Amino acid sequence: RRTDLTPLAAPVRRANGTIVVEGRVARTGVLVYPQPDGTVIREYVPPEELFSAPSMDSLKLVPITCTHPGALLAEGVPAQNVAVSAAGESVRRDGEWLCSSMVVFDERSFSGGNQLSCGYTADTIATPGVSPAGIPYDVIQRGRVYDHLAIVPSARAGEAAQARLDAARHGLVAGKRRALGEPDGDHDYRPARIGKELLLH
Repeated sequence: RRTDLTPLAAPVRRANGTIVVEGRVARTGVLVYPQPDGTVIREYVPPEELFSAPSMDSLKLVPITCTHPGALLAEGVPAQNVAVSAAGESVRRDGEWLCSSMVVFDERSFSGGNQLSCGYTADTIATPGVSPAGIPYDVIQRGRVYDHLAIVPSARAGEAAQARLDAARHGLVAGKRRALGEPDGDHDYRPARIGKELLLH
């Protein structure tokens, strides 16, 4: 399936040294979550959920980390220890994608990749079915509330889930800047529980 996307906003470097960029952070459709026992859970994210006003509002101003911190910031991970940037207040729909503005404090945060992954909670309703695209799923997500965004080498939502940096990469300093105490690598699975829980794209 081909989806036409509108261009992301061009990055803007401000006088104070920060850079305002835009990125695609999440999409509708079926997301596959591998489990430790080798099985997978297929979760359907319907458009009415991803683009609901309360969910979109919860994305505004969340911290941005280098890879996922492994737990919710709302559950005790100190944001000041892991945040390297922050989401902005401009959140919009682009077809099947959710886009957000971001304020980049340090370009080195993106030197290890520019794909984006969401950390959030959601209610997972065990109602198997088939998505409008013909993809089977095990549960449906409802009540999505964002906790943070993570910069990752490879996003579960696909390579289109990324920030537009292009011109902002001029003068990019080599060497990834990791958040304090952050483990290497992305957290690519979660426990197979039904109910409200942390999900990492």
